[in-house]
Amino acid sequence: MRISETANPDKKKADVALDDIRDDEPISIPMACRVIGGVHTPISVATFYRGVAAKRYPAPFHPAPGVARVLMGECRAIIAKARAKTALGPKAA
Repeated sequence: MRISETANPDKKKADVALDDIRDDEPISIPMACRVIGGVHTPISVATFYRGVAAKRYPAPFHPAPGVARVLMGECRAIIAKARAKTALGPKAA
């Protein structure tokens, strides 16, 4: 799967393969939303921050004022946890 990210809309989009991004590499919040929700159905930034408040998603760090990032490995962990939960099915009552 490939994902595009553009910081400046005037610049040409750069395609990045998700497998090429290291787990310790910081990614932007909009890119994290596309990773978590999927390229064609990304979650919104507001949904991401609601998930942070509910402790479902990791809190972003700020390497500079006005810049928020999360680690790619944290996004992969969210996906793996969701897949594991889905594979287990509904809890027996």
